[in-house]
This record gives sequence, C-alpha cells and structure tokens, in this order.
Amino acid sequence: MNKYFALLKSFFISAMIKRADFFGNIAVNLIQIAAAIVLWLAIYNPKESINGYTLQDTVVYYVFILLITYATTTNTADYVAQNIKSGTLSEWLLRPRSILLSEISRSFGDQLYRLFVLIPIYVVIIVAISIFPTGVQMSFGSIILGTLFIMLGFLLNCLFEYTLSMFAFWLVEVWSIKHFKVVITDLLGGKRVPLAFFPVAIQSINKFLPFQFIYFIPLEYILSKHTVKVDLAQDLFFVFSWIIIFGSRIL
Repeated sequence: MNKYFALLKSFFISAMIKRADFFGNIAVNLIQIAAAIVLWLAIYNPKESINGYTLQDTVVYYVFILLITYATTTNTADYVAQNIKSGTLSEWLLRPRSILLSEISRSFGDQLYRLFVLIPIYVVIIVAISIFPTGVQMSFGSIILGTLFIMLGFLLNCLFEYTLSMFAFWLVEVWSIKHFKVVITDLLGGKRVPLAFFPVAIQSINKFLPFQFIYFIPLEYILSKHTVKVDLAQDLFFVFSWIIIFGSRIL
C-alpha cells in the first residue's frame, strides 16, 4: 500500500501548486450557488415547504452541494483516456501496481487539498446550524452516514469514469461522452435541483440508477431526510451493486 500512498501524496502536492485554479473554481461555484439560492427564495415565497423541503433545508442543500461536488468529482475519464491516446498506458502496464488503484489514489490525492481547505469551513457551518434555530435536522449520526455515502459516491464516480475512459481505444475523443455523463449526473444526481422536486415517476426510475449516489443521497443523509431504519439497507444495496457492476467490467 505504500506505493499507492506515495502516489496519493505526490498528487496532493501537485494540487497545492495549482491553488489559483482551485480558488477560481470555488468562486465560480459560489456564484452559481448564490444565484440558485436567490431563485429558490423567490420560488418559496410564500410557501413554507415543497415536497418535504423547507426553505432552510434547500439553502443548506445548496451550501453543502459545493463540498460534495469537490469530494466526489473526478477527472478519471479525461486522464486515463489521454494516457491511452498518448501510449503512456503501456508504461503503466509494466509497473508493479494496479492501474485502477493507482488512478483512485491519484484522484483522491487531487481532491485531498480541496477538502483540507473546505472541511474547516463546513465544520463552522455545521456548528452554526446546531447552535442557531434554523429548523434543519442535522445530527452527528446523519453527518457520519452522509460522509460514508460521500466516500462511496467518490468510488462509484471513479469507476464510472474509468469505464468511460475505455472508449478511448475506439474513439478519437471521449470528451463528448464525458460531457454527456456530466450533464446527466448533474441533473439526475441532484446537483442542480434536489431530486425530491422531480415528478414521482422520474424519482421511481432514478432510484435504480447510479447518478443519485454522487450528490443527492449523501445530502439526504446529512439533512436526515434518509434514515437508518427506512432507507439505509436499500441505499447500500444499490450503491454497492453499481460499484460491483462498474468494477467487474474493469477487472
């Protein structure tokens, strides 16, 4: 495992060098989140709740979506596809380590610096929510469960993108496929709009798909919308099923 830790460490240091790019992306995302919150303020007026979400729930949802985005998003498809096109993959095959585990280590190392910056900010937000009467249901247990599903969402997304990168053996560019995946994931994963606001028919179909586990399900647990007694067994079954499906295709 030391070789994978060394790889993780090297990409963590590399991410630190690219601080300007990271903070620029945060600024853009904060503007998008602020615009979404202003929009929902207008939509909620004068409603108290929509499909079980109060205005406070929705605001916290969009505040936390930034953290989950940086925790689960990966550029695995672009990175691996580029190495396939350039022929670097043949060098990987000669190294005494798993290509898949190396890529997961690289992706996590790339994310780690972002999380080190963001997590202290979110600790302050969580403490503020627990102190002030916001009406948002959040507990230590819900945060632990949300963190578990964030990690599973990251793993699922890595495997998903790694599978997409294999198209580089047959296509000149995988950008179009990756872009389509990002658009669908943002929509059906709950990044743009909470899935609770979708029609029931779409929600019923979407619960069998992998997209919701990247953004929506972690947030549902953080906000205590999903519980251990009612939802945990089913959610774990589906997320591990998709991890096994994508993993088996790779291995």
